[in-house]
Parts: sequence; structure tokens; C-alpha cells
Amino acid sequence: MPAEPAFISVDARFHEHYTALWAALERVFPVQFVADAPPAQAIGAIVFDDEPAADRAGPSLTLPLPDDRSTHGGVRVQTSALVPDTTLAAMDLIDAGEGMLPLRPATGEVVLAETDTGPVWLMTADSDVGPSFRCARPLPDLAHGAALRDHLTLGDFLGLVPLVLAIRSWLGPSGWTEPPLRATFLFDDINLHGRRYGFIPFQALADDGAEHGYHTIMATIPLDAWFTHPTARRVFGRDDVLSLVFHGNDHTTRELDSVESVDDALAKMAQGLRRITAFEAKSGLHVGRIMTPPHGACSSAVAEALFRLGYRALCIDDVASWSAEPDPDPALHGWFPADFVAGGLPVVPRTLFDHDPRELSFRAFLRQPLVVYGHHEDLAEGLDLLRTFAAIVNRLGDVRWCDLDEMLDTNIATRVTDSTLHVRTYAGDATIDIPEGIDTVALQTPGVAGTLADTALSYDGAPVGFTSDAWQRVHVDPAGVTSATTVASQIASTEPVEPAAVPSPDRHPWPLVRRGLTETRDRGMPIAARARRPTARTS
Repeated sequence: MPAEPAFISVDARFHEHYTALWAALERVFPVQFVADAPPAQAIGAIVFDDEPAADRAGPSLTLPLPDDRSTHGGVRVQTSALVPDTTLAAMDLIDAGEGMLPLRPATGEVVLAETDTGPVWLMTADSDVGPSFRCARPLPDLAHGAALRDHLTLGDFLGLVPLVLAIRSWLGPSGWTEPPLRATFLFDDINLHGRRYGFIPFQALADDGAEHGYHTIMATIPLDAWFTHPTARRVFGRDDVLSLVFHGNDHTTRELDSVESVDDALAKMAQGLRRITAFEAKSGLHVGRIMTPPHGACSSAVAEALFRLGYRALCIDDVASWSAEPDPDPALHGWFPADFVAGGLPVVPRTLFDHDPRELSFRAFLRQPLVVYGHHEDLAEGLDLLRTFAAIVNRLGDVRWCDLDEMLDTNIATRVTDSTLHVRTYAGDATIDIPEGIDTVALQTPGVAGTLADTALSYDGAPVGFTSDAWQRVHVDPAGVTSATTVASQIASTEPVEPAAVPSPDRHPWPLVRRGLTETRDRGMPIAARARRPTARTS
């Protein structure tokens, strides 16, 4: 069982009104929402009132009365630099809370957000008892099947963010330490057949990434892995700024979302692994075992095949749009740093360059990996796009630019209670450093769609047994814990498959023909663009 939760008192008149919301948040944080809990037993209180109460003891979040009307409209909300999370500080955002009544700041209250009509989010910082907040937007209601993440978007955020930040503030060091902020750029369809691919000059990109501090991943097609240009091989050796992952196998139309048979999926994905393994042996380069499906589409059969073959993750848009598996926890869909499908395959979310970059703030608020992707045409005007996005991302906080493997390696959250280290793993495999004074490590993998696969745990490199409830516990010897002591976990398929044992799919000429035509088109685009530019007249 997890550690005993901290109590948050809720005005008893409205406790049952938000039952679904409390239940979802209790699965996110180590808290329990209790109707009219005694102040001495609660870390904070949810109060429904119009004005702050001068005699209220302890930290609180004061909110307007529940409003069953659907929210609408787009209200500009300017957040302050004082917001206690850099990912949402000093931002120009949009919220659906049209008709919010502005708040009148009391003595000692600072403004965290305001609209054109006045303040809508306030904070009182009390170093003795903790911060208190007031917000003009009612809480969201999850009673009709909505997910928490639905209320953390550009257009609908002010009902939920103050509550989440209040909980984090009240928990303090007893709450979860989430993964660090991490970011990368990703381009689909790229191969290393030349010094550049389309509008992407590899050497210039690597130099610019080093100068401006960003990382770029190329999603490469295994069918293209037969040749590597010497210059590309040298440039991609700079793995601090450039890296590679999988992009399908042949990249035919609807390649991965049209596969319904697991056997067919195994054949395609095993062939891709064999092609890339040969590429790695010849080039000396590493390709991360992460699949970015062509056209952003994947079937459940392919997800199962990837998991059984040992791929580390999928990097794809919203899981709900393609997975046939029932969501294990719909209210928390898209909330954590990764969702899981096929019994234990992590899914890392990504977003297009042409989406509103302010949406990245909400992904960063949840400490999700920030993967911004596109195609070589997005750089038709040069590398300024990447510099602009890097500046936007870097203002969110202390961002680590890295490849997808490192994102998975760091996709864990931890908290300590007494002598127990609690760990949430958002990756199929994780290595956890154990602090001194710990005698038990309790691990949890939240929200796995499908039947949870086998989990293997090791302590300092040796396999260990564990309890098989929702929290897998490993008992360690605190006297032997040093700075190098670790516990490692790995979620593995109950039906693993060796790529060499899977027959290749039937051979057809069309994938080679199609890919040849596509590559010729892509490599010709910069030439055509230069030809269309007007030339200066000479007298």
C-alpha cells in the first residue's frame, strides 16, 4: 500500500458535487479530500466563498460556488511571473471562463493572473502555514466522463491549475518529485544518404544545435538503411545534438495502422530491427529502439508486436485516437509523462511545429517530455524555426535537451516517506538510485492498458522478489546503501520474440519504388525553391 495520504479539507456542502474530481486527484497525489476535516489534521482547505476570511486558519484555496453552466468563450489571461511554477509564469494564455468576476486583492495578496477586467487568481504567501490562493473560476466537473487533461489546455485551464498548484505547494517535499523538464525536436522521413535531406543540412543543424543548445532527432526508415553517406556518418556521431529513431519499416501508405494481425506486425517490425541492426554495425551509429509511426498512426497489433520484440516505446500523438484497448483510467488519460499500451509499452506524446507553442506550457506543467516534430519542409526558410522554438521552450524553466532514450531513462517520479522510497515508473525499464536511510523501495507503473506484463526487479544487479500488489516492494539493506546503490525494474512481455526468429514479410517492389520517388521529390525541393526565387537584375 502507498504511504498514508495527507488530508485536504473540503466544504461539506459541496464535497459530493466534485466526487469524480477528488477521486482522480487522489490517484495523482498522496492526498485524500475529506469533508470538513479538522484544520489540525489537514494540509489545506478547499473553500467555496466570494471573499477571503481573515480568521481562517491554515492554507486554503477559495473558489466561487459550483457552476453547472458549460464554459464558453475565449478570455485572454495574463499570468504573473510570481506563479509558483515557471512553466506557466508570465504567459499570455486563453481560458474559456467568460463571465468570471474579477477579484479584489486583500492586504498581502499578490496577483497571479488577470484578464482585461481585473485579477482572477491571487496568492497569499505565508511562510508559517503555507500559501493560500483565491481563483475566480469554478472547479471543473468530471462527472460526465471527462479527463483531468481536458481541463489543462489552451482555452480551458484556470479551473484546474490553481487547485493542482495548491496541492503541490501544500504537500511540499512530501509530494512527488517529478521528472525534469526535457525537450527535443524530431523530423520524420529522414535518411542519411547525403550531406543533407531536403531542407535539412546536417552539418549546419548540428552546429546550430550546439550553439543554441537544442537536440534534434531524425526518424529514419529501416528500408533506407542500406547506405550512409560518410559526411552524415561523421556528423551524426555528435550524439549530444543529433540522434536517430525508427520510422516504420517500409513507409508505405497506412503502413502501421492498417496491420490487424499480430503475426503480420511481428514480421514487419522484426525486419525493421534487423535492417537497423545491420545499419548500426556498418555505420557505428546508434538508433534508439523507439518507434515513430509514419503518418502518426498505429494499430494495437503493431503496438503488441513492438512490445514483444523489445522496442522501448512509441512516440506518437494521442493514444485514444488509435488504440483499441480500453483506457485503464479514463480520468487520468494523458496526465502522466507517458501512457502505456499492449501491457507495458510506453507511449511518449509529441506535438507538431504548427500547433500553438503555448500548449507546450501545459505539457511542461505535467513534466511530460516536450517532443516537437515535423518534416524537412518546415525548415524551408532555414533554422530560425528551431531557434525560435528553443527559446520558447527554454523560458519554461531549466530544460534538458536530449534524445528519446534519455527521456525514457529519466521518466520516473519519486517521494520518500519514513524509510520507504516510492517510485512511479513511466518507462518500461528504469534504474532508481536509492538514498541513504531507505529500507524499502515501492514501485508502481500507473495506468497500463492491456494485461500488465511480467515485471523483473533487481537490487544492485541481482534479481529480487517483490510483492505483487499495485505497489511492487523491494526490501533493501539500509546499512549497505551507498551513492551507487540502485534498484532496476523492467516490464517485459510474457511472450517475447527474438527478431531473428521471425520470417520476413513477402517481398514487393512497390515500397522501394515509392520510397525512391519520395526521396527524389524531397531532395529536389530545395533546388526547385531556389529556382523560383527572383534574381536581382544587373544593369
